[in-house]
Amino acid sequence: MPDLPIERFWEILEYVPAPLQPCYVTMAAGGLGPGEYLRCEEHHMMPLTHGLKVVGTKHGRKGGQVVYFGERTWEWVRQAIPCPVGYYTLRAVWLRACTAVGQQDRRLYDLRHCTAQWATDAGMSEARVQTVMRHKTASMTRQYARTRDKGEAAKEIDRAMFEKVDVKVMNE
Repeated sequence: MPDLPIERFWEILEYVPAPLQPCYVTMAAGGLGPGEYLRCEEHHMMPLTHGLKVVGTKHGRKGGQVVYFGERTWEWVRQAIPCPVGYYTLRAVWLRACTAVGQQDRRLYDLRHCTAQWATDAGMSEARVQTVMRHKTASMTRQYARTRDKGEAAKEIDRAMFEKVDVKVMNE
């Protein structure tokens, strides 16, 4: 599970050279793994519907599926396809930017997972997230909902423990 809120994603992007920023936005908005993204070419773009035919690298996604983007995101996608650099540069730039904001443990593939977590956290149904992520089974998608549910439960427990009492912070 990625521990990467949307706000932190944009903060990381500030440390990415401007010509490469659309690459990471496209991966995160489309739920694309690096291999899927790097295979995208201009002829895969569907500009009238803001779709991108993605030829996957995982079993079951080899035939190519269409990933759709919102209108604002499409402008980033247009600039990102084809990727102007290879995998190792894309990865190195991402890791350098993550390190700049103290997120050394980030992987390039985390951007795919962010899509599902951000969609789930925003209240999108598990069935829709499954469709967006191109997961074969609901159980693959359920892990993101469990993460959201655990976070919501933690907030409720926090509220129950501290709302009605005046507890001082430790070591004050």
